[in-house]
Amino acid sequence: MLHKSENKLFITSVILFILLLPLSLSIDFMQNDDWVYYRMVQNFLNGDFILDPISAPTFYLQGILAALFALLFGITKLPVLTLLISVISFYVLGIILIKRLNRKFSDSLLLSLLFFFNPLNIYSMWGFMSENYFLLFFLISVYFILGYEQTGHKKDFILANIFIILGFFIRQVSFVLSLTWAVYLVLKKQYKTAIIQFGIFVGHYIFYLYLFPKTAEMYEKPLQFKHILELNYSYSLIYSMYMYICALLLPVVLILIYRTVMSDKKVIKVIIFIGLSVFAYYLLNKFFNPSHLAWGEFPYLENVWERRGYYPRSIGGTKYYFYGIFDLYRYWEISAKITVSGLVAAILFNFKKLINYPFIFMIGYFGLMIVTEKVYDRYLTVLIPMFILFGITIIQRLERIDLLLLLPFILFMMFYTYQFSMDYIFLNKYIWDKSRNIVNTENILPEKIQGANAWKLNYRNESREYLYDFSYDSPDINEGYKKIYDLKEIHEIDYPLNFFIDSKVYLYRKK
Repeated sequence: MLHKSENKLFITSVILFILLLPLSLSIDFMQNDDWVYYRMVQNFLNGDFILDPISAPTFYLQGILAALFALLFGITKLPVLTLLISVISFYVLGIILIKRLNRKFSDSLLLSLLFFFNPLNIYSMWGFMSENYFLLFFLISVYFILGYEQTGHKKDFILANIFIILGFFIRQVSFVLSLTWAVYLVLKKQYKTAIIQFGIFVGHYIFYLYLFPKTAEMYEKPLQFKHILELNYSYSLIYSMYMYICALLLPVVLILIYRTVMSDKKVIKVIIFIGLSVFAYYLLNKFFNPSHLAWGEFPYLENVWERRGYYPRSIGGTKYYFYGIFDLYRYWEISAKITVSGLVAAILFNFKKLINYPFIFMIGYFGLMIVTEKVYDRYLTVLIPMFILFGITIIQRLERIDLLLLLPFILFMMFYTYQFSMDYIFLNKYIWDKSRNIVNTENILPEKIQGANAWKLNYRNESREYLYDFSYDSPDINEGYKKIYDLKEIHEIDYPLNFFIDSKVYLYRKK
């Protein structure tokens, strides 16, 4: 039975990869920070293994994998490698649910799909960002950590640490896995193993401090322990992270709350739970101030998932919207706030039962985010699969009635991320293709074009005097463009089932 479930999951993963492959093949632009990573991969291919001074991630493993891939398929096809890595992560999470938590295939498939189609994971899949590469080694590490908890075999302990170290050579955040595992082993009273694990963590951290070839960016972004004393910021950040979890995993959190409170069907317990939830809602929101974060509205953190799409601030102007945008986010935010309150009450009800490794990891990760210099929403991607593992351990199994919550939400997320992905890819393809065409036909420097953010960073213009500019704003809305620029082209972003209204981007040329 186990073998059949694994085969079904593998076939599903292959189908998922094939369905999404055409989109990955169409990506011929850079996005966000990945222009730095492309440059380092090219350097690796040329035999230069020094990290770029402005690279913050440790990157080496991602760069080596990409260089090997590029030798066969070319550096422009790296988004295909990212897709492959992302689909393998989907498969690994499913395997963890099947083999480590003994869940049946249908439950594992639904939960893995819920993880896969969350907007943070999907965004990082379209390009060459580091989050999804790290996520794969992160999940493999968790697979062996849970395997060691089940069997106590040294092999699982060794393999878990090998993959933790491999994950470090993509992102430094891998340290949290090592440290929180040591803490968890202490809580499980496995003191000898805990000492060994803590020793591995210390040795690894010393290696990073004194031997790893750190870049200038790594030195300039040390941990900010002063944030611990900035209580308004720290509290608002933690609350927002819970909001992201509850918003993106709404059905799982609701099922978890129901199972925790209704397990023994005692009326008094339900009454106490409702009272605690109401009190928690009042208290949690009384001190929550999103103005301490990037935005004052949900979703609160920069820089990739916003109300109007993926990375909408990549070019100037106010981006187009879709019908029901304000209602959607208002009710989504309210639902998340209510669910956070219920989750807090449920945790208070059964705190001892909730102590498992995913729970300890999440606490440790919250702590890391507090002392991180700047928190981007994509940093929270690892919390999604960990909360699924945490939640399903408490839920035990999904009942048929649970599908009434899970299936519609998964379908909604698939449609939602489809819209944001298609809009993002077609928008950036137009801007990059048009920019290249202008450079070639008019024989001007690429620095003279104010394209998408990655274009501007890759072709820096210190004077910021541009000949061409892309914007969401029409000349009728933005008088500044009418005075300084001539409108050269209006391009409409078009794809099947587009739900955006008047989805146009404007190209201007300086008079």
